[in-house]
Amino acid sequence: MIHKYELFFFKEHDRSIDLDELFAFFNFKQFVSVDYSNPDEEIEFKYYNPLLELNASFHMTKVSRVPDIYRLDPKYLDLDIYLTIDPLMPLYKVQVILELVEDLCQKFNFCVYNQLFENVSIYRKELILQSYELVRKAYRDQYPMEYTSLTYVSENRCNDIFKYLKDKKDLEQYYLHDGLFFPLPHFLKGQSSDQIYISCDFIDNETFVFPPKTDIIFYTVNDKRHVYYFDEVVKALDKYLHDLPGFIHNTKVLDRTYAKKVKKILLKGKFTEVSEGFTQIPLENIIDF
Repeated sequence: MIHKYELFFFKEHDRSIDLDELFAFFNFKQFVSVDYSNPDEEIEFKYYNPLLELNASFHMTKVSRVPDIYRLDPKYLDLDIYLTIDPLMPLYKVQVILELVEDLCQKFNFCVYNQLFENVSIYRKELILQSYELVRKAYRDQYPMEYTSLTYVSENRCNDIFKYLKDKKDLEQYYLHDGLFFPLPHFLKGQSSDQIYISCDFIDNETFVFPPKTDIIFYTVNDKRHVYYFDEVVKALDKYLHDLPGFIHNTKVLDRTYAKKVKKILLKGKFTEVSEGFTQIPLENIIDF
């Protein structure tokens, strides 16, 4: 059985909840669905964000699931509601879930508790993250095979790519009239080097946004597919590039008005062809520690 990180919800001196408001809260949240498949034991609010391949579950149960509840300050009353998330996730994904947790706590005056807390606490993001980090390190040590099946990417690179993916639709809407094209980035592993790359497919007739931390680009022209190192391409196209205002530093934009010039440079430039093959890594298999 796969263990989960658990976060339990309490209220101070009061156990009352307006269930209609609680259901409305989750129903109006993006990516949340309600699972009534096991109503005798629990109702589950399932969160799945396909942009990040991110899962979480809020459980509303008939009985308390809080371990060692007797040692907690009795002024805090258990609500029989708790959150479960995977114990091996990048911290950026955890923080996305915590945005929802914070909204829940503010809306209903909930407090939170995890077994690593000294006691029930008001919502404190840093406290929750600290406990999550301790849990995932312990889980890694206890279940090393699960950890080694994942692919390490630095926290900085994870944060930038996951933020780009999380904001991609909003950015597309915001820059709709500017005609900006936001490609999907991918994590790739070199089949011979085991090196991890961030890649995208480049289209030369669009006002193109290069995702942050891009390492290689795929460029197809005259039915031939090229794989170039991004740093070499940026150096050659530097005077045609500008930063995307108000977003992640070094997120570069190439205006399509330079399409003919760019195509000529890419066809005639002496760029290093990346010759090895690649395996795409699902987002759910990325870890940052």
